[in-house]
Amino acid sequence: MDSSLHSRMASDADMAESAGDVEAVCGSRRAVLCEAVRAFNGSVSVYHHDVVNGVFTATVFVLFPLSGGDDAISMMDARGGGRRTKDEAEESAADALLSAMNVNLKVGTDDVTEQLAKLSM
Repeated sequence: MDSSLHSRMASDADMAESAGDVEAVCGSRRAVLCEAVRAFNGSVSVYHHDVVNGVFTATVFVLFPLSGGDDAISMMDARGGGRRTKDEAEESAADALLSAMNVNLKVGTDDVTEQLAKLSM
């Protein structure tokens, strides 16, 4: 992969160096969250940002339909840790929500990451 193509892809997914016959793919936590939310028919993820003294934080919100009725929804949200950039803060928030989904919705983030890796190839 040439360096210009790799730098264009770096914000969404980074390809790790090949190790023998196995190539590792490190996906953006935001992209993994998007796929996980889609698997549960959730809404588009919405991020709220705060910055205090140059430290960025983000909170991500997602709505999920409930099986009880047409208008029944549940909202999940998670706040990430303080980071140097807005993008890093969003990644932290996405990671926090994936952890919450893993516990509350029994989503296997490794399975979603595997599916994302297949789509990226």
